[in-house]
Amino acid sequence: MDEINFEAEMKQIFNAPFAKKTDRQLQAYQQLSDTNRALTNGVQPKSLQKFNNPLYRKCKLTSEQVTAVRKKYLPNEYGIMKLAKEYCVSKAVIRRIVEKKSWKI
Repeated sequence: MDEINFEAEMKQIFNAPFAKKTDRQLQAYQQLSDTNRALTNGVQPKSLQKFNNPLYRKCKLTSEQVTAVRKKYLPNEYGIMKLAKEYCVSKAVIRRIVEKKSWKI
């Protein structure tokens, strides 16, 4: 792609209406999000709760693999990098599993 086409596409993107959000709009979105979170006490709507089940998501690992990762993990011996290579996922995925930020089983 030459520079002229690139610059034309970038101008088109920056001039698109979805790309322009004022500070006031961003604050309104944040306020709406905070209000909704306060009303629901951080509880997910029932219509979305089924997606917490790995059967309905595109998970890279199964629950059995997740428990195996947690059992195998030993800092400085069998670390995140080695587990990521073994299970063909990123280091971030393994880190979230080990820290129980995802797969809270």
